[in-house]
Amino acid sequence: MSPRALRFLPLPALAVSALVLLSGCQAGPSAGSVTQAQVISLPALRSSLGGGSRDLHAAVRAGVQRDDVAAGRLVRGDCVEPDAEAYGGRVSFTVTTVLPPGTPWPVTSLVDVVTPAGVTPDAVGARPTRQHGRFVALAPEAAGSQPPRCHPPGAAPGAMRVAIAVRYQTWQFDFAQAEVQRHDQFSDADFASRAVVELGCRVEAMGDRNFMQQRWFARMPPGMALAAGDTVRLRAGAAEDSKDVAPLAEILGPAPRPAGLGTTTRVPCG
Repeated sequence: MSPRALRFLPLPALAVSALVLLSGCQAGPSAGSVTQAQVISLPALRSSLGGGSRDLHAAVRAGVQRDDVAAGRLVRGDCVEPDAEAYGGRVSFTVTTVLPPGTPWPVTSLVDVVTPAGVTPDAVGARPTRQHGRFVALAPEAAGSQPPRCHPPGAAPGAMRVAIAVRYQTWQFDFAQAEVQRHDQFSDADFASRAVVELGCRVEAMGDRNFMQQRWFARMPPGMALAAGDTVRLRAGAAEDSKDVAPLAEILGPAPRPAGLGTTTRVPCG
């Protein structure tokens, strides 16, 4: 399987496939090593940092315990709300919750929760689409083929009704905890001043033109101005999509773009 194909795999398959590919791929830069990297974006909001575990961020912030995840009780539910200004006329929401002990799996009924028990900090007041809620009850309705409306007519404030779609495993929760801790090393002032920089470089597969991408977030050095597409020298830190928390990557200065590299091609690591 090519590394490019990894981007279309669900998380469990992605983890297995990554292990298979390691024997045929160069290793990415380790923390502390120096590499060239390309600016991907300058995110203005903490919630826009993304990451493979972002659906779990609210659960982590709400204080969900790893023991609850190990017991198979942390789940994600989906629902929708009409919105004439949104694409398709509706907005999708994901809500994590902790099921009571002994709840049968799979959960075939809709679930009522009360939210928000945890949200991404800078999303408060902006209708966050990823939340964590306190379990209230199994609803009398069976889940259908489409997500239910989040706020049924007559629902109490904060009440939401969701269809359970995913049960999380501990390794997913571990990645989410690390992701939240990495992102929380940036202050609100860092985001307001556009000092948070997303960077990446490509790790090429040996004997293949396909590649995997390694990414970091770093703080813009004082007095430096960067834009998407710029190339820099970077002291690698804790990479995204890893369980490492520190150190943050460090931008050392600008670097020339490698000759012959197209404007849309990510620079190679090294």
